[in-house]
Formats: sequence, C-alpha cells, structure tokens
Amino acid sequence: MKHLALEMVSQIKIDLAVLYLRDLCENYEKYHFLLWLVFSQVKHILGQSYEYRKYGIRLMRNLLIKHNFDDRYNSEEKRCRIYMLYLPFVTILLEKYDLFQDSSSKSYIESCSAIDTIGSESPVESRSNTLSKTKDGRAGRITSSATLNADFKFYIPEDTSMMLSQRDLKELLLMFLHIIKSIDINFMMEYLKSYSNDVLIKGKQAALLGLETKKIDCSLLRRFLSLIRISLKTFLHLPNLKKTGRTAVSANPSSVSRFTKADDFFKSYNSFIDSNRAELDSNLHCEVCLIVLDFMEKIFSTFKDVFDINCGNNDTMKDLFDIHILLLQLNTSAAIRKHHFAMLRQIIAKSPQILYKATNNNCYSLCVELLRLTGNSIENVRNEAKNMIYLILRTNYYTTGVLYHRAYVSVIMASSTVVENSHSFNFLYETMKELCNLVKCDEVMKNTVFSGEISDLTKRVKNIIRLTFRFKELESDPECLVDAHWSIANSFIGVPELRQTWLERIASLHERYQNYSEVAMCYIHIAALIANTLKRKSTLSEGADVFKIITPNITQNECSFKEEGLSDESKHTIAEFVANVNNACEYLIKAERYEVVPDICKKIL
Repeated sequence: MKHLALEMVSQIKIDLAVLYLRDLCENYEKYHFLLWLVFSQVKHILGQSYEYRKYGIRLMRNLLIKHNFDDRYNSEEKRCRIYMLYLPFVTILLEKYDLFQDSSSKSYIESCSAIDTIGSESPVESRSNTLSKTKDGRAGRITSSATLNADFKFYIPEDTSMMLSQRDLKELLLMFLHIIKSIDINFMMEYLKSYSNDVLIKGKQAALLGLETKKIDCSLLRRFLSLIRISLKTFLHLPNLKKTGRTAVSANPSSVSRFTKADDFFKSYNSFIDSNRAELDSNLHCEVCLIVLDFMEKIFSTFKDVFDINCGNNDTMKDLFDIHILLLQLNTSAAIRKHHFAMLRQIIAKSPQILYKATNNNCYSLCVELLRLTGNSIENVRNEAKNMIYLILRTNYYTTGVLYHRAYVSVIMASSTVVENSHSFNFLYETMKELCNLVKCDEVMKNTVFSGEISDLTKRVKNIIRLTFRFKELESDPECLVDAHWSIANSFIGVPELRQTWLERIASLHERYQNYSEVAMCYIHIAALIANTLKRKSTLSEGADVFKIITPNITQNECSFKEEGLSDESKHTIAEFVANVNNACEYLIKAERYEVVPDICKKIL
C-alpha cells in the first residue's frame, strides 16, 4: 500500500476526481485497485456481525493513522489528495446510514471499556489468544466468544448482532469526520452536488405554461447532515473507559515474558488516558463542533436554493435546522457559541423566510433555546442570546411591518415553555428588561410602533411568569388552577395561535380532572378560531358564529379576530377543523351530553 501511495497521488486529476473517486466504480477499480479491494471488503464486512466487523474497522483506522505519521505526506496538498481517495469509504458510510441511526438511537448493545482506548489489543493478549487456539473448531469458537464477551457485558442476541457497539460507532464516526475535514471543503461540496442530480419534471400547470420545474434529489445530502447530527450526539458525553480486568492466559509463561515491556507501555498509556479523560473528551467534543460548524456554513451557502424551496418547508431544511437546535442545546464553549451565533445571524440575513414564512416550528424552537441560553452562566453567551432574540423580533417586524408577527408569537410561546421547565424565572425578567433597553438604543426603531410592541411583549411575558409561578401553588385547587390558565388565554383574545395554545392546555387540565364537558367546550372554541381563518380564506361560508348556538361565549371571545394576529396559517386547515370538532363530540359523549352532538354535526355538514 505504501509504495503505491505516491503513484496514486500523481494519478488524481482534480477536475475529474469527483466522478472517478466518489464510489467504487470501474474507473476507481482501474486506477486504485488495492484501495478498491479494501473498500469492497470493508463494505461487505460492515454488514456482518461484530466478530468480523471489528477487523474491517481496525484496518481502516490503521490505514488513516499511517498516513498521518508518514513523512512523505506532510504537505497539506498531498494529504488532501490522499484523503480524496477515501471518498468511496465516505459513500459507504452514508449508504449505511440506517445502521448508524439505529445504533445511536437504541441501546441494544451496552458498550464496555477496553484496555486500549483506540481499540487495539495489547501484545500480551493477542499473543495469548493465538497460543490458546487449537486445531479443534470448537476451541476456536470459544476463544472468539471470550474475546467478544470481553468487549461487551453480555452476548449479542441474533436479532441485535448487526447493531454497532458504542465503540464501533465512535471509531467509524471519527474516521468519517477526519476524512471530510482533511479533504478540501470545496471539493466536498462538489462531491455532495454530484449526487444531487437535477430531474426535470413537468406538472400539469407547468405543461400549460410551457415551463419546466426542477426537482433535486437531496437524499445523500440529507444523510450527510444526519450523520453530522449523530456525530454531535455521540461525542456529547464520552463515558470513562475502565479497565476490564482481562488477563492473558498462556500455556507457556516464558512466551509472555517477551512482551512484558510492551505491556508496561500500554498500561502507562492507559493510565495517562484515564487521568486526562475529561480534558480529552472536552477537546474532542470541541473539535467535532468546529468541523460541524465549518461544513454547515459551507453547505448552507452552496445549497441555499435547496433550503429555500417552499420557503424552507422541506425535509432538507429541517435536517439542517435540527443540527442548529442541537448545537444550542449542547454544553459547548463560549468560542463555539460565538461562531454559531454568527452563523444564525447569517441565516436570518440571507434567508429570513425560513423563520418567518415557513411553519412556526423553526422560529418557536429557536426562541426556546435562545431564551434558555439567557440563563447561561457565561455573560457573553447571555448577551449574545438576548441580542439574537432582539434581532429576530426586529427583522420580522422590519420585513412585515405588522403587529403580532411570527417572532412576537414565538417568543411568547417559547417563554411559556421555558417557564414551565425552569425553577428560576429571574433570567427571563432580565431578558425582557434588556429587550426594552435594546429598542431604546435602536435609533431606527425607537420611535416606531415596534417600540410599543416590545413593551407589550414584555408585559405579556411577565404576566405569564407571574401566573405560571402560581400554578404549582394551585395544584391542590383545580378550579383556581384552571382560572389562572383561563386568564392567560383571555389575554390573547385576537391572537389566535397563542389563544389556541392555552385553550389546549386548559383542555388537558380538565381532562386530568375528568371534566369532559369542559374539555369539549375547549375544543369547540379552538374549532371556532379555525373557522374564522377558513372563512377569511373563503374555504368556509361561516365563521365562529356557527357555534354560538352551542355556547354564547363564542361570540364574545373568538369573533374578535385580527388578520395580522395569525402568523402561521398553515396550521388552520379543514382537516384540523374537523379533527377538533370530532374531539369535541367524543368528549361530549363521555360527558353524556348526547343532545349537543347532533347540533355540532349539523354545523359540519
């Protein structure tokens, strides 16, 4: 392998490398037969059980390690070209995405620590295993089982033997990250684009207009993003490796003594690793985060047209946004936070529709994590999070010019979520105060309606904090607890999304106390809110007034609809309207109020 490395480097042509090196094609077999043979066997062996798979993983790991310690490839250009030869291995890992997904999400196999943290056996153990083998097949199987049992706390059942152990998962992901980091990032983008083939499709409307639309296949890009997300989760908290207590068993003690010096080296090495495990894990986590940030920034700029499809309502954008949310949830360093906030500002500046025109989930999830970070122990992180929240509010108002816009609604909903899951609310008070200070210092916005909107926002959030603080005190008094929720819901009359959110919470409270009639009334109020939206969109001929025969409160509470108060109309559909009416009917039947059910069904018909 070594004597052919330089020849392989000289044969690569950058302009054709993507087509020739991205998978195990005929051209790759022709020019790089040895690597083609290795990758073909590794691809096959990754689908085998642990006993066979570990040898393929160690082979790939050792090849990558040798390149780093080879003096002939010290230059960055040569090393980049060397790792370009490993693109088929990256493709193999992406094709095995389901295996990574299942292994990372389900704990079928409980990983146990090995003596060597990089996964290789000590010379003493390797020698003793060799000496203990006999010509009898059963003895060989017993030795193999003993080795397997040393790496796991139990034998692997047949239905889970294909799952990756925690150790295998980490080694494969480390190799994946090391390869993509070593290759030129522009070349990696060309690699990803080469799989995003444009497929021309003609729809009925496009055919009438004589136009052609493009549908881009982003399956490999989505797998690449998902594998990055799995890497972040995997290296979040690395468990400390403990000594397993494995001892070498040899028929001839003198044969083991030759390896005593090497064994002492491994013991001292393991002792050093164990004593510095926390620092090593932290450094590894930071390195993984930096690699992820570099690729996310480049991927966003390269595939911006893909992410902007349908205003960000697409699966590829969801995969990218999930990584952003995960990065905000991780306990990373302030330097990584700084780079990540800069990337978020870039997204808001270049593609604001992803937050403001797509579903409300993106903006809401982002606001939840930012509000949580305002309670961070690091001052710079707190300030960055507050400034980011203000930027989201300001940009949304500046682009739409309406009250009760998407960001306004999302911040209030996020505040409610954060308050419910927090024991202290002081950081939220400080955040609201800082938002008021920021708008006062904003020369462009301080004399506009936006300033009053921020004041209204802070008052609503403080009211939610005050009432939510009382929720725990009122747990023993169901009526007062419901009244506290109802007062919050009434404060959002005219803002359908927020009112619907609190009506759903009131319904869950009534269901907990088996007040089924009240649960049904909550769903009727929600259906009335949706009916107003559908009437405005000319989908229904009547709005909330259709329910006033059932409950007179509908006219008072749900008919004061503000068009600018609905930031996400995609949630208000015929299907959701019918679903809420059906829920109301079910709970009316549970409450034995059968006489009301026909009136509701007549209104639907």
